[in-house]
Amino acid sequence: MSDHSSLYSEAEADAGNTNAQRGSNGNPDEIKDIQAEVLSSARAQEREIKNQSRDIFNRLRSIAVDASFVQLVHEHYPELAVVPNARCGSWYCPPKAGVLPAYFKSTDGHTNNYKFSLRRPNLHLIPIIKEQGGIILVDSTRRGKLFPDALSRTVPIWCAVINTALGLKFPRGQDTWLFTSPRSVSPSEHAVISSLIGVFTNSLLDSALVLPGLAKPIRPFWIHPQSTSFPSFPTECDFYPIICLSASRKVGERAQWIDQDQWGSGWGYVQGAGDDEEGWAKGLTPELYWRHKAQLDKCARADLSKLM
Repeated sequence: MSDHSSLYSEAEADAGNTNAQRGSNGNPDEIKDIQAEVLSSARAQEREIKNQSRDIFNRLRSIAVDASFVQLVHEHYPELAVVPNARCGSWYCPPKAGVLPAYFKSTDGHTNNYKFSLRRPNLHLIPIIKEQGGIILVDSTRRGKLFPDALSRTVPIWCAVINTALGLKFPRGQDTWLFTSPRSVSPSEHAVISSLIGVFTNSLLDSALVLPGLAKPIRPFWIHPQSTSFPSFPTECDFYPIICLSASRKVGERAQWIDQDQWGSGWGYVQGAGDDEEGWAKGLTPELYWRHKAQLDKCARADLSKLM
């Protein structure tokens, strides 16, 4: 059921409960008025939620907060390259010459649609991983989850297929290279995905793609703003870590109102603010945002439209 249907169903239930409290002999016209009032309130609430999430001031403040968390994680792993996952991830990472974004799609990790995409093989990441000893892969989601499916499912599939295709030996106790986060993927779903790794690997090996070599396997790990600790790795690590970093903290559907902080006063935090830029950015791109970030961070809400 869609969010709209859920909202209206709850409103209808509230109207019914109100009528029940009045007794079974309520006036039909009065009941209709109550139902109409409740539905109108529900629609107004929905419009408010949409307006808060589309507000560019809220979006830019939220991106600034999330980008500061990405910087914090990078400071913890300074040796690793920061790679945005296009397109959302580019809002949270300052552009770096020579580093092309990754392109892991969440749809390739959706239930019953699991895929290793030969059109989006992301093989350009392997030399970066090899040279830097791993990467921090940055993305976000606006759907009230800790991680987008791109990070929780598509990337683990990619890692498992690359490792298997390169003939790297499974770690002790493992019958596959698939590693998933138990907070995002259930054991039964893990088993389903694991059963497909061989098929995906054969598809890659049968393709015309040239697979760069790796001396060690790649392995995903997950970090989000509510993480209580970060993974630690020995100096001589027997794998290349792929830090799947979800930049935004998980909140509800409504923007989380911020009274006052370093980014200003009176604004609403939007989870996954960099997502769906066509609906809110008004021509602003990640490249332009980072070029003018200092100015945008200081800009008051009333002056933002002039600056844009």
